[in-house]
Amino acid sequence: MNNKKWFAIILMLFLITGNTSYAALNALSIHSRANCLNNESISWDGFHYWILATESWHYKVGEPVHLVGSGWENTWRSAGVHYGEGNRGGYRAVGYHHIRYEGSDTDKLLGVTNVTDCSIYNGWWEAHPPS
Repeated sequence: MNNKKWFAIILMLFLITGNTSYAALNALSIHSRANCLNNESISWDGFHYWILATESWHYKVGEPVHLVGSGWENTWRSAGVHYGEGNRGGYRAVGYHHIRYEGSDTDKLLGVTNVTDCSIYNGWWEAHPPS
C-alpha cells in the first residue's frame, strides 16, 4: 500500500473517532463498570506511568459487599476488579481513583465513578489530567 492510501486511512479513522475519543491515549482516564462479567474500577493512561491506587467498592441492594483495591503502584493501569462477580447482576460499583506524585507522600483524588451498568462509556473517553 502506498503512502497516500495509508494517509487516507489514518485521516478517515481520525475523522470518524475524533481527536478526544480515546482520552487514555492522550491523558489519564478513570472509569467503572458494574454487572458485566466483572465489577471493576480502572485508572489508566495509554502512554504514561503514574503512581496510582484504585479502590472499587461494590454494593448490592444498597448494602456494601466488599472493597477490591489495587494498592499503590507505578503503572499505566491501576484496577480494582472482582472477576466473575458482575454476571450475577444487581451491583453498584463506586470507584475512587487516586494519584501520588513522585517524591510526595500526599495522594490526590482524581475522581469518583459511580455506576450500575456495563456501559463501555462510563469514563473511558473522558480525560482526567492530574493537576
